[in-house]
Amino acid sequence: MSLDLGNTPSGSPPNASEREQLRIASGLGASVVTGLDMTIYVDNMGILTGLYDTVISDDAFSFGDLVAIHIGHAVQTIGSGAFYYCSSLEALTLPSRLTSIGDSAFRFCGDLGGTLVLPHTVSSIGALAFASCGALTRIEIHAPVAPTIGSQAFLYCSNVSSALIHVPVGATGYASDYDGLTVVYDL
Repeated sequence: MSLDLGNTPSGSPPNASEREQLRIASGLGASVVTGLDMTIYVDNMGILTGLYDTVISDDAFSFGDLVAIHIGHAVQTIGSGAFYYCSSLEALTLPSRLTSIGDSAFRFCGDLGGTLVLPHTVSSIGALAFASCGALTRIEIHAPVAPTIGSQAFLYCSNVSSALIHVPVGATGYASDYDGLTVVYDL
């Protein structure tokens, strides 16, 4: 069972009905985790949904057994090491308001595959943020002005198709490559 509370109409924490759904779900082998100024839901398949705070704290879920993450739309900052070494992580959805990804935030998430889409609002990607995410096949950065990209942010992302980072046509400020991945203006 998976319950995604990241899309409540107001972006506010769960109402009484939603909290009751969480309580029922937690009795079915899932768990509700509170703390770090947020409420999250981790189901029995390791799927994290429903973050309401604007910040995910440093090291908040490092070494976790998460399989998929859908980060709620209120989150603007992902702290350093927040999902460090979540080696089972396969899928990631980032919110459209995200501005900052901390150092090593997703480092060693080796099963994280498919396309990594960084929204147009991202202004900072920390050092080693996605290092050793070897299953990624495509990276898209939708920011029209290049974010600050820390040292080795994409180191060992060796399966990225044609070793390209895709950015918007007409975007400014991007280097010609990052960690051996060539920037191409085609979004």
